[in-house]
Amino acid sequence: MRPSLSRWGPLRSVAASTVLLSAAISPTPVPAAPDAPPIALGSKTGTPSTRHSLMTRYELIEPQDVIPAAKRCPVAYISAGIVEWHGEQSACGLDGLKAESLCRLAADHLGGVCFPHVWPGPDTSTPFDPTKYPRGTVTIDKALYLTMVEQLLSRVESMGFRVAVHLSGHYPGTVPTVAERFNKRGKMKVISVSENQVVQGMPAGDHAATWETSLLQVLRPGLVDLGQLPPLPPNVEHAGDVMPPAWKFRQRAEYYGVYGSDPRVWANPHFGRRGVEAILDGLAKEVGKALEDPSYGQSRPPIQWPTPDHENQPEVRYDFLRPSQWIHRFEQAPIVFLPLLTARTPAERLTGLAERWATQSGGMVFPPLSYAPAKNAETAFLSIEVYVKAVKQVIDVLAEMDFRVIALLPDPALSPDARAAIAQIARADGQADVLVLDPNEEDTPAPMLLAAVARMIPKSPSTRILDGDWRIDGPRTVKSLHEAVYGPADVRTYEHTFDVSPTQAGQAALLDLGTVENLCEVTINGAPALQDHWPPYRFILTGRLKPGPNALKVVVRHKPQPFLDPWYYRPAPPKLAGPITLSFWTPAP
Repeated sequence: MRPSLSRWGPLRSVAASTVLLSAAISPTPVPAAPDAPPIALGSKTGTPSTRHSLMTRYELIEPQDVIPAAKRCPVAYISAGIVEWHGEQSACGLDGLKAESLCRLAADHLGGVCFPHVWPGPDTSTPFDPTKYPRGTVTIDKALYLTMVEQLLSRVESMGFRVAVHLSGHYPGTVPTVAERFNKRGKMKVISVSENQVVQGMPAGDHAATWETSLLQVLRPGLVDLGQLPPLPPNVEHAGDVMPPAWKFRQRAEYYGVYGSDPRVWANPHFGRRGVEAILDGLAKEVGKALEDPSYGQSRPPIQWPTPDHENQPEVRYDFLRPSQWIHRFEQAPIVFLPLLTARTPAERLTGLAERWATQSGGMVFPPLSYAPAKNAETAFLSIEVYVKAVKQVIDVLAEMDFRVIALLPDPALSPDARAAIAQIARADGQADVLVLDPNEEDTPAPMLLAAVARMIPKSPSTRILDGDWRIDGPRTVKSLHEAVYGPADVRTYEHTFDVSPTQAGQAALLDLGTVENLCEVTINGAPALQDHWPPYRFILTGRLKPGPNALKVVVRHKPQPFLDPWYYRPAPPKLAGPITLSFWTPAP
């Protein structure tokens, strides 16, 4: 006989004597179900309360207790979601933060174990507004993403789970073909859905509009600011705490990258709370079907909704920042820290160190990439080849945004082979320094990091404007790019010669092209070309200049940026309008 579902309910209902809690975090045993208070979603960061998470978060469960936990409640929750544009009003980590919060809630309230979040996602996405920002959104190849998910599900299956819920906050991140392969085998059932797909009886699902904005308002309060959107037209007001009418999934003309009903009118916490409750209802129903027991998750305590706590929302966290905040930190210091974790390491350990360093040296902290191979026997991990490929692709995207220093913080628990493979990652074009730092408990950033910052990011530079004679498409010459008249063309070539002193040739150098429309290739003195398709159009020229005359060639084409919705692409002549500046500085020792 299979166990009754009363044993499959939330792990919080298990007698305290059967659950071992980590004394390092909390020595207090969790009370049995009749005495348990409502489960709190947690602090402003939206994480479930520590008391319950100790029994439901994979990285907080003692290794020897994972398989027994799977026997008590054989349901695994794996959240997925990327950092992506979600309007000027919301944090760019909305997809991931939404899915992670929902999976932790589901494990706490319905029963099961919640595994670490999967931040890399497939390359169907909305980039940041290319008229204002670098790409911002971070994705990997879809084939690699599918391989990652399949490997993780195989590890989860080996632990004895009967059902795995793969919940993607990024709607293209669902993996129905992978789920179908597992379901045909008949050992572990896989449910791969986005949260809107399990909701019944109310409107659900959009991109950065009423639904997603309302969910983030209640799951991670403080990460939404509707005041960042354009003002409403005269005589139009916010509708208040109401259930909005149904909407169509279509682009809004008022602002970039928002699909659905107008969040300025309809987004509200009441709708967000109703939406979360409907998602839990839908997940309970789907998992109950897979377990062949409809009583799964039907008895659960109310949710204790979090309130804003700004001290727990660091302004250096990439996923917590709204676009305007993101670009502010980027322009101050294009540095990004990337924690690399095993699945058994709580993310807070390395992200806390990265946050301290980012606060002191500048930059921001990317969400941790979990599931690295570990030194010791590990049940939830990716192969070295797949994990390192994912790390490389994330680094490539960050470098394409013009992050100049990319600091990797590998978990001390990584396997030697994984650590060695990560240490080989580098950028050959000289446009970004990739560092592998040794995490420690010191508050002072590592000397290696400070040296890279001094080398790659201008501090008190001397700057000159590259004006004077510019040749356009061969013989045509203008005294300034402001004089240029732009007609139809597929491609334009701009050439300019400028002098550099011996001292300047030995310094660090940065070229800023200013306004470009919109794909450019830059060649200095006949060396291999550097390319960019997103603002800011800046290039490190350190080591590429010589004393005396230097030849600059810029080839410009006008093409839509990768992943950009065609709605936003307007054909136009290719154009280099400047102002073009060249900055020199001597890195501090």
